[in-house]
Amino acid sequence: ADAKQGEPTPAESIEESTNSSGVMSNEQVDVAVEEEEEEGEEEEEQKVKEEEAGEKDSEPAQVSKRRTCDDDNTDQTATEPPKSYAQVMIGLLGAEFLRSALSKGAPLQVISEFQKQNRLNGNTITDTSLLSFKLLDLHDQSRSTVHRSILGRLRIELLTAIRQLAQDQTAARRVGSQRTHTVTSTSATDTAEPVGTAKQEKKKKKSVVHLGDRLPKATEEVLALLTASFPYIAFEELQQIPITIMELFNVPATYLLQLATNNDLSHTCPLSINQRIWEVHDDHFRRAVFPLLEEYLSSSEVSAFSPLWHETQAKSQPKARRRSSQTIQRLVEMVGQSSLLYGKIVHYLRTLYVSTKNPIFCALRSDILMAFHDIGLDAIYSTDTCHNIAWCLDACIRDDKVDVRQIAELRTYALSLEAGDRVTGDLAMIVANPLAMNVLTKALYSSLEACIEEKALPSTNADVDILSRLIRLGLESSMMLERESFKLPPSNLGGMMTRSLAALTSFLVDVHLHELVAQRPEAFELIGELPPLQLSKTLCLRLSNDLVARKVFLYYLLSCIAESKTFVIEVCTTYLQSSLNLVLGDLPFVQSLIEMVRGIQNHRLQSIVRHDLLSYYGANPLILERMIKCGLVDENTISRDDDEIEDQDEEAMATDDEGVHMHDAVNVVG
Repeated sequence: ADAKQGEPTPAESIEESTNSSGVMSNEQVDVAVEEEEEEGEEEEEQKVKEEEAGEKDSEPAQVSKRRTCDDDNTDQTATEPPKSYAQVMIGLLGAEFLRSALSKGAPLQVISEFQKQNRLNGNTITDTSLLSFKLLDLHDQSRSTVHRSILGRLRIELLTAIRQLAQDQTAARRVGSQRTHTVTSTSATDTAEPVGTAKQEKKKKKSVVHLGDRLPKATEEVLALLTASFPYIAFEELQQIPITIMELFNVPATYLLQLATNNDLSHTCPLSINQRIWEVHDDHFRRAVFPLLEEYLSSSEVSAFSPLWHETQAKSQPKARRRSSQTIQRLVEMVGQSSLLYGKIVHYLRTLYVSTKNPIFCALRSDILMAFHDIGLDAIYSTDTCHNIAWCLDACIRDDKVDVRQIAELRTYALSLEAGDRVTGDLAMIVANPLAMNVLTKALYSSLEACIEEKALPSTNADVDILSRLIRLGLESSMMLERESFKLPPSNLGGMMTRSLAALTSFLVDVHLHELVAQRPEAFELIGELPPLQLSKTLCLRLSNDLVARKVFLYYLLSCIAESKTFVIEVCTTYLQSSLNLVLGDLPFVQSLIEMVRGIQNHRLQSIVRHDLLSYYGANPLILERMIKCGLVDENTISRDDDEIEDQDEEAMATDDEGVHMHDAVNVVG
């Protein structure tokens, strides 16, 4: 690289490099000037020949130039690089060519011919620039330094021209789109649709657009430059040229796919190019997203979704939680303005939820949608048909309640869905968000309390109907998505579900009566002696068969623990122990017990929760792990217990083996 191109022979170069003074002598200067004059005369003669050939022949100038060069180079040796190599004399190709040429010919002659073939000459720079090289030689400036400086300057000029071309084409497209929008807006007619319905959301949904479609299309000139520069994308000095072209222009997907096969190159590309790679290469995007999802599941952020009871904690602020979540912010950054990438993430979360039944994926699906809503990126959240319903539930989670207006909005959206509509599956995931399920369960419990105050049956309350249907939709969401049976649960006014809620309401009335007698002795004269409080067999059967009634019942028990109603928990302990599998199916309830047990002031109640309930639930590995983290169980004690169990198992196996041997011996004797 430090070889001084433009010199006639390598022998003179070696002689100059061995000059102790480091400065050319007068004789060497005279020789250099004479050589420069001779080169100038040869170039003038060559130009005259080209002009004459152009006048006599109708061939293009490029062809004439090639023929002239061929005529001038007929005396070159076989070590001259082929014409195709003139464009790739860097990297491995140039190194391999030099290694092969030096092994076949005289080294000094090979070097001289290589310099003549690849140096900057009169075809690429002016005569004044050639003289400038000689002047820089006199000042001990190596050709490597000079060439790097020239390359840097040329790179800046080329990148400036590329960016300016992209700006001009973008401005032209913007003017054309404005004209088109003006024409279409004058001829468009408005159609009336009910506000907040799923049909309206479908009409608002925009077609999927690739990020490259928003960029100006690469012209033939730009594509030619990309084709010429893309082979050198691994070289740091030239890498910025093809990357800038791909970043600013809509180029064929083949270039993006080539980048996807090289992880080192794709990691060095800007995010805008990686997003376009992810759009056309699904595996590449999956490898980038799944580590973030695993990190999210193992992080402390998940604990915010666990408790079913929120009164013992500060109210959840969804927007602040999303902003502080590194995983959510990183996923939003990766998606950017690509609705296609957003759809892929939603698909990943749906698939993971169906396979794992973990509702945290539903929570993440809602949070990512609302994260785009938080930053006002309409290009993404407007493509999701569940945006309005997610926005409504997010407000309910923030306020920790569901008011009349929000219930009406939920009813309008849910009832607008048709049987078989896949949007119902998306709605089910939004509702299955643990935080959304908690606030809906609390709202349904409040509606049952209102029925008690109004002395009315749950079947007469319209709010009870829509809330119970939504809760059931969330509880059965994984089964719905797995079977692809997209259908909103039917209204069950007067059916089994409302009868289960009626039985639960009857139990709540009994609890209120016992509390009234205990707090006001004069009420005993009016009410009379009450039978002992107990769970009827009918209610236990209803709770075992009805998901919604059991969800509300477990929420009610948590409220009793928070209010220190020990007598209610004592009555329900037997059911909670006998229905172990059903209770463990509602992990938020058990995790809420773990969160609340340390704050229980009543020693009797704390003993029931710790020993009579959590000791049964500790058989579940997830529950046991949570109990260890909260300090309710000593891990060393568990290890000793496990060792004792293993010893007992080994003794039992040994006894069995002895019995088997004895049985075999008896058979032999017989």
